[in-house]
Amino acid sequence: MAGFAAAHRSVNLIRQVARHGALRDQDSAFVGAVVESLANTTMDFMSRDPKHAEEVCMSTFEFLWKALR
Repeated sequence: MAGFAAAHRSVNLIRQVARHGALRDQDSAFVGAVVESLANTTMDFMSRDPKHAEEVCMSTFEFLWKALR
């Protein structure tokens, strides 16, 4: 249940922020799919190269934050 609560808060944050960013005119399902795809890709690359996992994670977060804002 804790995982669901955390995911719910994250989804709400993404929706709020996305209202003002580059994806503001897109359907929320599309925005969710983009974020999910980016998260999956990030986790894949983090697991492939653990030495650079933190760098990949932080770079992806910065990219996503700028795209949503």
